Amino acid sequence: MIILQATSLLLTAVTLHYAFVSALPTSTPVSRSPVPSTSSCQRTEVACIIDGKQACCPENEIPLGPLSPVSGGDGEGEEGSDSQSDCDGITQWHESKPERKVCKAGEKGKLYRPEMKTMVNGQLVTNVGDNLALSKKDSSRQDQQMTFRPPEGAKGCAINWSVAAARSFSVKGNGYAKLTPVGSKDSVGAADFTNWPQVIGMQDHVVVPRQDCKEEMQYTVALQEDGEVSLKQSKDNGFYMEYIC
Repeated sequence: MIILQATSLLLTAVTLHYAFVSALPTSTPVSRSPVPSTSSCQRTEVACIIDGKQACCPENEIPLGPLSPVSGGDGEGEEGSDSQSDCDGITQWHESKPERKVCKAGEKGKLYRPEMKTMVNGQLVTNVGDNLALSKKDSSRQDQQMTFRPPEGAKGCAINWSVAAARSFSVKGNGYAKLTPVGSKDSVGAADFTNWPQVIGMQDHVVVPRQDCKEEMQYTVALQEDGEVSLKQSKDNGFYMEYIC
């Protein structure tokens, strides 16, 4: 009798186990291949690949499903439209160059949110973000390499910077930054962010007057005196390019 009861209990436990397993969700986890390049992941995060794109993920959590686009990611000629937010809202890095558009003679347009690569004491970091983050203190500095890709057929390109009434913008100390084409020693324009965060309302400033366009236009953006500049770039805030074809 005891043996029969034990056998019956064992069969019941096995049946419950298989019923529980069959009820579990069957979602396929997203690949978390390690990313060898430097990233801005926080201490409790690891660099990972989500849907083929680089991101920061919690150490013990595998995100499932697609990610949500960053707000402000839609706009005319948006350079940064491939960006998405990761599990903690940190902007993902651009993975590849966007397809170059073609414009007709006489057309005009604007490009927002250029690619921004960080340069720490002259060394280029491989990750690409969207926001402006400059600093300089004595011999230590953080510059950025900014890239615009005007459409095929663009003849004249100018660079401006603007801020809307609603913005995430701060300057500590001096905010005067020069723009120098990559590979050149001579600057072609400057943006003085000093004191502008305190000015209420929308502002717009010319940085580089209209010049001949190239397929890829890269500039080093660097503070000239000790200070810090932080500006979240979007369709309404930060550097943008105006072009005419």
